[in-house]
Amino acid sequence: MADKEIDSLDLIPKDTTLEAYRFLIQVWRRLGPEGRLRVSFEASNRLHELSAAGVRRRHPSYSDDQMQLAVTKLMLGEEVFRKLLPDMEIEV
Repeated sequence: MADKEIDSLDLIPKDTTLEAYRFLIQVWRRLGPEGRLRVSFEASNRLHELSAAGVRRRHPSYSDDQMQLAVTKLMLGEEVFRKLLPDMEIEV
């Protein structure tokens, strides 16, 4: 995507300057496909860790299995979780 196309699209977050957004695009391009995939996996892992920490803080008595179920429910959302485990009750 050319820089002119990036500038004309409504992709720039409202709290980000055009200069900062262009810099971010350059960084992503330099990373290449493998680097972008690695960063995405790292972000996913961090999200899982933060979700687990939040569940553990809210429910310190949960077993490891209960904690994993609660994190899974957070990640999948209520609707998908219910379809997969319709009889499972767990607070997140």
